Amino acid sequence: MIKTSTLPSTSSLKTTETSETKEEINLPDPDSYRDEPSALSINNILNYSKSLKIFKSEFVKEIEVVNT
Repeated sequence: MIKTSTLPSTSSLKTTETSETKEEINLPDPDSYRDEPSALSINNILNYSKSLKIFKSEFVKEIEVVNT
């Protein structure tokens, strides 16, 4: 299965400048992250894995379905 995504432009992450003001985008400090994922993150991953079904197919390699 082919999965695609679009990365944000790195030039827009640093600063954006208008004719009147210069606005800086503040990114979170990487040192402030905890070493462990939160309980909410773990619960979300477990719920996703419970609802994910993968079926084999004759025409395509596999079909991924997330039940809601």
